Amino acid sequence: MRHWLVFVWSWLAFIRCCPGGERMEGLYAVEGLIHYSIPGMGSGAFPVPETFRITPGRGADFELADEDGRCRLYARAEDAALVLERGASCGWNENGVHFLLTVAQGRVEWREGSGHFDMAGHVTATARGTLSPGQFLQRATLTRLGD
Repeated sequence: MRHWLVFVWSWLAFIRCCPGGERMEGLYAVEGLIHYSIPGMGSGAFPVPETFRITPGRGADFELADEDGRCRLYARAEDAALVLERGASCGWNENGVHFLLTVAQGRVEWREGSGHFDMAGHVTATARGTLSPGQFLQRATLTRLGD
C-alpha cells in the first residue's frame, strides 16, 4: 500500500497538479504582508509582491517567482501543498535599506480555489554599510489569474 501512495504522489507531482485536480502552475495574484522585527531598527510590515508565477523547477519540483524578479523560491510537492526549500532568499531595496529574506520554513496550500502562501525566516537589513539581522513572517493569500 505504501508503494502505491508513493507512486500516486510522484505521478501527481509529475503532471503538476494536486489531488483536487487543480494545476499548480500558473500566475497568481498575492495579497498579504511581510512582518519583520529587527533589533535596533524596529519592526514593521510591507506588502508581498503583487503577483507570483509558479513554474516547473530546475532541481526542485516547482519555482515561485515574483514578476519583478526580486524573489525566486523553490519548492517540492508534498500532499496538496508546496513546501519551500530552506535557505532560499528574496532581496530588494526600500527607502534606502536593502532587505534580504531567507526562508526557514514556508508552504503554499490550496483550499477551495484559492491558496495560502505563508513563510517565516530570517531578515537582514543593510543600511549605510551596517548589517542588522532579525526575523520575518509572511501571511498571504493567492488567487489564480491564469496560466
